[in-house]
Amino acid sequence: MKNITFGYLLEKLLYISKQKKSSLAKMLGYDISYISKWTSGKNLPIHKNIQEICLNISKFIVNSLTEETKKDIKEYF
Repeated sequence: MKNITFGYLLEKLLYISKQKKSSLAKMLGYDISYISKWTSGKNLPIHKNIQEICLNISKFIVNSLTEETKKDIKEYF
């Protein structure tokens, strides 16, 4: 797999899982502007919270998957 950024991967996971940035923002307790900055590469989650944020993002994505989107994620990776 080529070298990819946090923002690109997050955007791709949201797209494949058919989730919206606004839904992720609500679940994380962040304003959507933070999520948009992460996906655009303008900012990253702050270092002290990144582990927790990544864990919560992964739970959000996994819990939202359908059989179809599971297949799509497997094909992508």
